[in-house]
Amino acid sequence: PNDYEVNRNLGIVYGLSQQYQKSIDALLKAKELKPNIALNYVDIAVSYYNLGQSDLALQFMNQAVQLDPTIDRSKYPI
Repeated sequence: PNDYEVNRNLGIVYGLSQQYQKSIDALLKAKELKPNIALNYVDIAVSYYNLGQSDLALQFMNQAVQLDPTIDRSKYPI
């Protein structure tokens, strides 16, 4: 669906259920719809990290911090 909230919520639910690739797919769609929301990037980073793709995780985490410098990176393993 082309709805930000639906994709964001799907991404979160997939992540919580350890379906990380589905989480990434939904969150990337949410990011396309609203590209300036830093938490999307954080959640994508966490899912990539959980898939063992630390380079992509770091890339998305850095983008999140660029959008919102108040993000506390110490809360995340990335």
